[in-house]
Amino acid sequence: AALLSRLCKKVISVERIPELAKRARSTLKELKYGNVEVIVGNAVLGYPEGAPYDGIVCAAATQDISAQWKDQLKDGGSIVFPKNMGLYQKLVRVKKKGDLFTEEIIGDYSFVFVPLVDMD
Repeated sequence: AALLSRLCKKVISVERIPELAKRARSTLKELKYGNVEVIVGNAVLGYPEGAPYDGIVCAAATQDISAQWKDQLKDGGSIVFPKNMGLYQKLVRVKKKGDLFTEEIIGDYSFVFVPLVDMD
């Protein structure tokens, strides 16, 4: 979130663990990252209160992006996430054009990210 805040006008970060969200808020405030909002919630559901978004970045691996993320993305926007591909993940970008979503693998690198956890 801190890195993205230097590239974006506003960043909303969704954290499912309240203690981690509180610590992130404190650290970001101390370091004067004023354009980051950390909320507690289920990242799988996104954050509809701030939608539509120009871009969504997920730092946890999942097989597919949620319908909520697609609904919250602005036309012309992108979602970047590590996609589960068996024992490893590939970084994927999904672009929205109207009702059409196209998916492409970014680079030829393999990663191992923590899984995206649904709170339900």
